[in-house]
Amino acid sequence: MQAGLITALFAGLSTGAWARQSGTGSDVADANRERLEQMQQQLDARSLFPPSRLRELGYRADWQTEVPPSPGASLDTLFLRGDALYTRDTNNLLSRVSRDRGEVLWQSPIGSPRDELIDVLRLRRGDQEKAVAIGRLEVFVVDNANGIAERRQEIERTLYTSGAVFGPYFIYGTRDGQIIWHQYEVGYPWRGNSLPGSVSATPLIVDDLVYVVGSTGRILALDAASTRLVWEKQLIAGIDDGPACQDGVLLVAGRDQYLWALDAKTGRTLWRYFTESPLTTSPVADGDSVYQFVPTEGLVKLSLRPEGSIAGDVQWRSTEATGRILGRRGSRLLLWDAPTRTMRTVDVATGDVVEQIELPAVADVVAEGFENPALQFLASNGTVMRIVPQQ
Repeated sequence: MQAGLITALFAGLSTGAWARQSGTGSDVADANRERLEQMQQQLDARSLFPPSRLRELGYRADWQTEVPPSPGASLDTLFLRGDALYTRDTNNLLSRVSRDRGEVLWQSPIGSPRDELIDVLRLRRGDQEKAVAIGRLEVFVVDNANGIAERRQEIERTLYTSGAVFGPYFIYGTRDGQIIWHQYEVGYPWRGNSLPGSVSATPLIVDDLVYVVGSTGRILALDAASTRLVWEKQLIAGIDDGPACQDGVLLVAGRDQYLWALDAKTGRTLWRYFTESPLTTSPVADGDSVYQFVPTEGLVKLSLRPEGSIAGDVQWRSTEATGRILGRRGSRLLLWDAPTRTMRTVDVATGDVVEQIELPAVADVVAEGFENPALQFLASNGTVMRIVPQQ
């Protein structure tokens, strides 16, 4: 579906599109009501996210467009990098879509369908801006303005994580525990560090420190400019997913069944919360609150800085609040449950599920920021939709 048709339908609903026909006032009102209902049904059927349900979330549709996949392929992933939105299909056709208008700006085949493309980074040096598509064994540099592929770089050590950008480098981890600073301009591994086991998640950069976690439970804080070790800590068991950082507190979920809160500058333990099962997903921090999904407890809300407690301060637990946290809209968390393709909102004060909206056509969702985020939805057939908060 083209963005213009969707826009016209939205406009019809917003202006009323009142029917002009003869008859009594009651007849005309009934006809107008029936016409609006038909328009609403038509719009719901054509939209990736039914507009009749958007109002429940406090959102409105911004645009919807079509991104053509390559022959025999389907779209599977969205990447949002600043104001640049990219889609990838199963043949590694990379497309850039303008975030403000939903216009397909360019499409560029990356490598071959056999290449495993795991991330797209947007890098700027001076007046040059590049889209860097990262594979396990190769890096593809594309002009971000027109999609023209410029060069292909081999990766000296196979990527095991995505990359975090710092100046002219992207920093990634490997299966054998290496942390590599890859100089993307010349395609050369500049410097690195290492930990035991494998690097289990994308490095996190905060205030010029790089935080790296490993499969054996090791945590490293490295100076981003020099790769020098600042501090390290060994947990009881391994770590599967990446850390989060908020107001000087580094949060790490471990397979040792603890959610750890560490001083981000020193690694000192501030508190740790013991759970009923190993933790395999990242915590999420929002203001003075921390959210952690625990397989046997559901979503758990804790205080970021509990007073007088080294065991953590639990605010609530919710077994119904399942899904990945996308952000917060007012007093409600926005969750996306990928296995069931369901959007949920959760009251931040109680943990109660407020809305639950099934979106069977949606394959991926990305959010812009955390508080009152705009959301982008992708369907495998190439439909992309952006929704924004109502003012």
